[in-house]
Parts: sequence; structure tokens; C-alpha cells
Amino acid sequence: MTAGPESPTSSSTKDPLPETAVVAPGDMIAVPAWVPGVEHVGTYVPDGPEGENVVHNTKHGPRRVIWETWERFSGGGPVRIVRAAPPQERPAIMARALTQVGQPYRLFRNNCEHTAWYAQTGVRQSPQLQRAGQAVAAFALAVVESLARGVAEAAKPHPCFAVTGRGLPCKRIAGPFESHCWQHRR
Repeated sequence: MTAGPESPTSSSTKDPLPETAVVAPGDMIAVPAWVPGVEHVGTYVPDGPEGENVVHNTKHGPRRVIWETWERFSGGGPVRIVRAAPPQERPAIMARALTQVGQPYRLFRNNCEHTAWYAQTGVRQSPQLQRAGQAVAAFALAVVESLARGVAEAAKPHPCFAVTGRGLPCKRIAGPFESHCWQHRR
């Protein structure tokens, strides 16, 4: 369930909250992105001059940090509270979020998570981007290891070299009843 700015509530299949959970000023909130397993995040900053109440960085449209309505941010879908703002930090979180309005979108240095985490903590970070980088690194390592195994196999001496001393290429390795491969029979 997604409610309007008058009484925003949160729900999600991931870390579900009670239907009555109220989003408080300064909370970091998330909606599912079009990529499975990825979320788009923003900071709830109510009482904008034209009804705006979520500050977030978007790569769609203006490609910058914007302050827009709950309905436009959520697209009518479920919203999840990522981090509840401690009550004593809410004014500072909202002030930091508003200082980011107008900043450009940059995937690796200033995406929606960088912006929201900066508002929350004063430090830019993107856990989703870090996880994606780790997955790419693990895949690259697996490819390199596979290639290294192939090179190591190719560098091994041919089995016939030990038998004949000639090291000629063979089509088949000797069977249990052969002294060596068919190509090098004496």
C-alpha cells in the first residue's frame, strides 16, 4: 500500500512493515527499480512549496537531484523504509537532502543512493553499486581462472612425448592395451 503525502505509509515484500507504519521526515525510502533486485531510493522531505516531499536523484528526465511528489517518486507502487531517521537528526538530514537539489546524476559518483546516503550520514555511498562491482569482479576472476587452467593444460607436455621422446601431436591417448598412442607405434 502506498499513501499520499498526508500520511505516507510503507509496505513491501522485502522487509515488510505493518500497514500502519508511517514514514517520518528524513527517512530514506525505496521503490523497486525496473531492474530486478535493484531499488531506487530517496529522502522523505515533506512540505515542499508545490507539494513536493521526496528528494531523489534520477537518471530519467532531468538527470539530476529533484524534489518531487510522493506519487511521482513511487509511481503508485510499494515504498519501503530503508533507514528510519533518528528524531534528533531529522532536521540535519532534510537540510543535507535539500542542498543536493539540482546536482547532476552520475552513476559511479552521484546516483540515487549516493544522494540519499549523503543526506542520511554526510557520506556518499552506494551499497547496490558496490555489490554489483563485487559480482562483476567475481565473474572476471572466474573467467581469468578458467583461462589460466586452459593455458596450464596446453603447456603440459604431450603424453606421447614421454613414451617416444618425439613430442609429435596425437589424435588419441593410448588405451589400456596399447604401449602408447596409435600415431607413434613402433
